[in-house]
Amino acid sequence: MLDEMHQIQMERYLASGMDAQAAWQAVQPVLSDESMPYNKPFSYTIFFISAALLLVIQQTMFYGSSLLAGTLREQNRSFASMPKGLQGLGIGRVLLGRGAAYFSIYMVTGTLIALLIPWLFRLPQRGEWTDIMVLLVFFVTDCIFFTFTWSSLITRRETVFVLFLSISPICLFLTGFSWPQTAIPPFWQYVGCIFPSTFGCRAFINLNTAGGSLSLVAPEIRAMTIQTVVYYVLSSISIFVENKVIERKDKIANFKDKALELRGIDPEEARRLIAGE
Repeated sequence: MLDEMHQIQMERYLASGMDAQAAWQAVQPVLSDESMPYNKPFSYTIFFISAALLLVIQQTMFYGSSLLAGTLREQNRSFASMPKGLQGLGIGRVLLGRGAAYFSIYMVTGTLIALLIPWLFRLPQRGEWTDIMVLLVFFVTDCIFFTFTWSSLITRRETVFVLFLSISPICLFLTGFSWPQTAIPPFWQYVGCIFPSTFGCRAFINLNTAGGSLSLVAPEIRAMTIQTVVYYVLSSISIFVENKVIERKDKIANFKDKALELRGIDPEEARRLIAGE
């Protein structure tokens, strides 16, 4: 685009009577040379895919878990339902147990995404694979508790598909892969602090594309650690509150059944009649 603009300017200056040397000096008084050390061919694929790879981990985890949680709640079931023997003691076990299952799956998936995919498509791999694995441990753990926290708000399956279309582009551009991070408005920078992908994708680009070290991405790792602690607390609170709501609903349902039995009405028979069976 710039070359075309310079050519148009040259033609206009020459048409106005200027000689070629004067016209060229007017168009480009100072010679400049672009230098892109981490993306010399100026390939869109290189910087876009580098940002999108780790975003895939967060999005598939969140939407898959939210879809499952919404389906269970539509069936009047929930992950927050705990056995009587774990009442008051099971929140940490539920979180860590589910988290361990997600971690074991997504560390394998993350390794394929962060190491194998760039190798297959000949993308730049300038970082040490050990540093990338350390980053994956922090990022996957952060995504797990992020998922547990926000999936507690999903009550219907179709909500997930609406969120997928609206949130994914925002998460992608908040990583700063196509727009300077310093040029992002403060409001959107605060919004970006909600998502693990904001820090995870930046760290991955600095490690894998720019060839940095763990010390270079220490601020991003520190931010993901803080997010992990905050989301662990929030997910624990959400499970505790939802469990209390489920207990209250069960108590109300039991009270209604006892009231029907006192009146000589079979609750199960009444439910079948209401359902049209």
